[in-house]
Amino acid sequence: MNSLLGLHDLFVETEDPKVGQLFRAGLDGLKNLLPWWDYRRKWSWYGCRCYLSPPAYHCQNRLLLSVLARLSGETILAEYADRWDPANLSQSERRRIYLEFLVSKNAFRLKHRTWRQKRRSAAIPTIPVATAIADGRTAAL
Repeated sequence: MNSLLGLHDLFVETEDPKVGQLFRAGLDGLKNLLPWWDYRRKWSWYGCRCYLSPPAYHCQNRLLLSVLARLSGETILAEYADRWDPANLSQSERRRIYLEFLVSKNAFRLKHRTWRQKRRSAAIPTIPVATAIADGRTAAL
């Protein structure tokens, strides 16, 4: 969706018909895939649909849909943005969605052992840039 905003801005600035076609094609693709990203008409999926979107990412998805709906006039985008608005959920629905996010995300982490990836990458030695430049080791950067 961020890319679509970039295409829209480029089209507004250049008025290049090819860019406009790319923007429209991107909107069509987004409209076709939105049902796949929709969780019970209440929330959005994250990434490969292994777990629900974290609240901040979900909010970003909803806001991007709202902006794209206003820019394009595509009412279906506005409908999804409204459907995904947490203000439309009761307190118990909000709690349930958050609990489902936590369970699905942690199940994914356990299945793929993602906590180990952080330790492995942290174990890779790095040379601080300031030290490398001071020592004259810039070629290794």
